[in-house]
Amino acid sequence: MFDFNNILAQAELALQIHVMDIITLGVCFFGLLGFFAWLSGSLGSPDLSASPPRRNSIPLFMPVIYAGIWILLSAFAATLSFKAGEGLSEVNRQFLGYLAIAIIDIGLIVSLLAFAYVHFARRLKGLGLNPKTIIKDIPAAAINYVCVLPLVIAAVLIVTYVGGLFNFELQTNEGLSVILDFPQLHFRILMLFFTVIVAPVFEELLFRGFFQSMLRGYTKKPWTAIFITSAIFATLHPLTHWPALFIFSCCMGYAYEKSGSLFRSIIIHAIFNGINVAAAIMTTPAQ
Repeated sequence: MFDFNNILAQAELALQIHVMDIITLGVCFFGLLGFFAWLSGSLGSPDLSASPPRRNSIPLFMPVIYAGIWILLSAFAATLSFKAGEGLSEVNRQFLGYLAIAIIDIGLIVSLLAFAYVHFARRLKGLGLNPKTIIKDIPAAAINYVCVLPLVIAAVLIVTYVGGLFNFELQTNEGLSVILDFPQLHFRILMLFFTVIVAPVFEELLFRGFFQSMLRGYTKKPWTAIFITSAIFATLHPLTHWPALFIFSCCMGYAYEKSGSLFRSIIIHAIFNGINVAAAIMTTPAQ
């Protein structure tokens, strides 16, 4: 006997997948057009020699110290919250752990802003945090994201193909994994706040704002600063994500250098994380 409800559900799922495939292909097509337009110079020149440097007095070791503190405190918070959460359900232990990490990141954001206020010419505006640029940064960030997306997808496909040849799999992002594992509403609200707001702001402040600005000041070469910063950024993520994240990080670094606005790279980062989290949430409804 036919189960028409099941058939209908499968048809709806197939239609959703088909629509998402069409949307993804469309975005990639326009992204490639935008990327080639960028290479030709008609959509922003790859040449950054005319981009003004961000004058600062950041010591060479300071971004490394901040990165080390971040890694150590995050590991400590995860361990402490796990022990403090004994007797709680697994979802609440995870909630406690990510809440602790979010609080640490927010504290580091405040510290980085205070440090930048002292060590950058023109204070926070010199870092690239001028609220007046946000209106134009939002559409520009969306264009940058669409242009780099085909390259990111290509990098993921290449890693997946090579993994099939050498018997290893593309690692799943830890944050996306827990979102799939725990559909509880309070946990997902926290993860949305953490991945779409806290993480992009902190990571862009540290990597683009501090590492890249410091390296550009020492090397006098913006693309060299972008490449080194992107290599560091990608290395602090799962190894199989390295090629895609290196490319994506270069996009954010270029957007920062070209515009002089750190808001632009923060918005690109937030779009990337937000779309990934939304895709994960759509597969398992919140409870």
